[in-house]
Amino acid sequence: MTECPFCDEYDYIVDYVTGRKFPDTPVERVRQKLERFLIEVKGYSKDDIEVDVGREIVVNGEKVDLRAELVVNVEGKRFMVVKCEPPTRSITPLERRTISIARLLFATPVPIAVLTNGNETVIIDAISGKTVGESLAEIPSKNEAINMVGNMQLERLPEEKIEKEKRILATFAALRCEKCGV
Repeated sequence: MTECPFCDEYDYIVDYVTGRKFPDTPVERVRQKLERFLIEVKGYSKDDIEVDVGREIVVNGEKVDLRAELVVNVEGKRFMVVKCEPPTRSITPLERRTISIARLLFATPVPIAVLTNGNETVIIDAISGKTVGESLAEIPSKNEAINMVGNMQLERLPEEKIEKEKRILATFAALRCEKCGV
């Protein structure tokens, strides 16, 4: 295992949405800024946002952690998955991982995937895999999200596509620090 620059001891930070304590890491600071942005600028409520959502999947007999820092819901539907990275990490090589998380975190894909390190942001249509925005300002507001989910009919991915997405996630998981997950 390689030395990870993010595994130092940290104090705790109180989560803006839940009030729970999380280690004060670079990723957590990005998440806190994004939570405030979604609520104070984009019009979402704290009730619309799930924090630290994840589950384990098994790929070739190995457990892989499938996790999103935030999941945003509108009109009772999961609309957006958000992955946060440390400000010092480039997000470009991680876009494909974020798409896989949006496609596999729940029984049906979450249509919008956001990846940010606080400096760079990419917004992806998780169904098509196409980039639809490249700044925080382009994240859909709650009203825009409501209009978008109105007629969405999301279906479970075919089994062969699920297996492909699992293999993609397993590849990324093998590259992450075992201690802190970065």
